[in-house]
Amino acid sequence: MTMNAFDVLGLPQQAALSEEAVRVAYFEKSKSADADRAALNAAFELLLAPDKRLRHLIDLAAPEDAKQWRTVTMSDDLMSLFMNLGKARPEAEALIERRSKAQTALSKALLEGQTFATRETLEEIGTALDAKRSELESSLAAIEGNWQGLAAAQARFAYLAKWQAQVRELLLKLM
Repeated sequence: MTMNAFDVLGLPQQAALSEEAVRVAYFEKSKSADADRAALNAAFELLLAPDKRLRHLIDLAAPEDAKQWRTVTMSDDLMSLFMNLGKARPEAEALIERRSKAQTALSKALLEGQTFATRETLEEIGTALDAKRSELESSLAAIEGNWQGLAAAQARFAYLAKWQAQVRELLLKLM
């Protein structure tokens, strides 16, 4: 039997939950002396991330046909973000490689201008990904109960989460 994270935190089974609502429910439930900390932590992690929350909601409540993975068409703006990251990532990886091989202070200093520009590009992509994620989160209430729409939103959140992780990883390597 799958844990119902919504029940664990005492939240309604809905796609549109704010981070604040999840945090408040978690902290309220955590105050109880007999609280199952492992279940609370698992429920909190599951419901905090929209892609995981939607996948969990679909697994719990959606009809069988909505649970099947389908190819999700990317909107033009999502495809543009993907293309921007696809261009920036190999350039950043090549720069990271050159930086790791730089032996002298001069050779390291000569790469700083390119490092700054690459970090700026990645930060812009990260900001655009954050904005797209926020826009998608704000649309959840409008598609509540539309299982096909929620499944498509879940896939889009998964793409965004993966791309955000890639940007964060590259930025850390460029520090």
